[in-house]
Amino acid sequence: MYFLNGLPFVYDDISEAEKEDAYVKAIAGVADPIDVEQLTKNSEYLMMEELHPMLFPIELDEVSVLPPA
Repeated sequence: MYFLNGLPFVYDDISEAEKEDAYVKAIAGVADPIDVEQLTKNSEYLMMEELHPMLFPIELDEVSVLPPA
């Protein structure tokens, strides 16, 4: 999951082995669930505001996590 100012907007698929990893399960167990509809809305919002980091150059805060270019 990738975030911009705390807003989740895109994710990477994980393998079956990663789904069984104890660390991944622990993180998923404490995180709030995020569905595809929420990700789509967040990503669309960022595109409309020209703030989507995959499409527009933007300044980031220290807690933002972006996918590799």
